[in-house]
Amino acid sequence: MKKLFSFLTIIVFMASCNGNQNKKHAVTEHQISKSKAMQEIPNAENLSILDLNDAKARYGPPFKEKAYKLNEVHLTEFRITLRNFYSDEEFQKPIPIREVSWKIENDSLVTVWYENKNEKWIPFDTYSYSNFSEF
Repeated sequence: MKKLFSFLTIIVFMASCNGNQNKKHAVTEHQISKSKAMQEIPNAENLSILDLNDAKARYGPPFKEKAYKLNEVHLTEFRITLRNFYSDEEFQKPIPIREVSWKIENDSLVTVWYENKNEKWIPFDTYSYSNFSEF
């Protein structure tokens, strides 16, 4: 009787595993198709070397994007590092700047500043920070 019970238990176990395996396979196929549609998670190092079009192609649409002229920008704590890249004289010129932010983790962002050179938006600075930061 114990052998029959053990045998039946093994058969039920194997049948349930086979059913779960089919479910796992379906989930895996779904995850694969979903991951193909998803973009890579951005990182600051790669964003610092990719032009804006390549960054968008690789990482998808940014979380936030702003365009402004250097002579019109309000220098907040967040943008004060622009002073490291432009002289006082350049701050008087309408140099177009793009400020683009991507989510890199659930609570983190990376912002990249781009300048237009030879008809491409080239990065010149990046900054990673918590989404909860106040500037």
